[in-house]
Amino acid sequence: MDVAAAHAVHPVIELRVLDPAESTAVRDLILHVLNHEYGMALTLDELPDLADVHRSYITSGMGQFWVARVDGQVAGCIGVLRLSGADYEVRRMYVRADYRGLGIAQRLLALLTAWSATSGVRCLYLETNAAWVAAHHIYEKHGFVEVSRSDLPLEFPVVRVATGFFRRCTTAAHACAAMEQ
Repeated sequence: MDVAAAHAVHPVIELRVLDPAESTAVRDLILHVLNHEYGMALTLDELPDLADVHRSYITSGMGQFWVARVDGQVAGCIGVLRLSGADYEVRRMYVRADYRGLGIAQRLLALLTAWSATSGVRCLYLETNAAWVAAHHIYEKHGFVEVSRSDLPLEFPVVRVATGFFRRCTTAAHACAAMEQ
């Protein structure tokens, strides 16, 4: 099989930190998935971090954001923002429909959890929606457990479409929680 045919079957997926020039492509990807695929009718007023993704996550010093690129196109993304202390919220994990099934979401989540292990993160939290069942399986595969809304840090910004929540804590955080009981 030649290289072009191999890429058609197994495209090269590049994971990297968001470049400022990709903020618009990321915003468009997220809004398309939310509003066209899931029919949620969310606006930038409800999602202010999308006005300038690079500034919201990276320049602010409050988090990190990665993209997956396939054939020069933004195919997926994932971000993380500090809530308080060493707790962070996983945000904006989306993959374009035409690139689903290639393992992009799993690779992005693995990249984020590896980053959290070396960045002093205590717990990662995320919100989800009942419609996103495939994502729930990915979260669980990466060590996230479902929690109730009352288990979230007070600073966690719950959006109106959230119907479920997950948490993944480090080994050190589990040890601290056991000592508190």
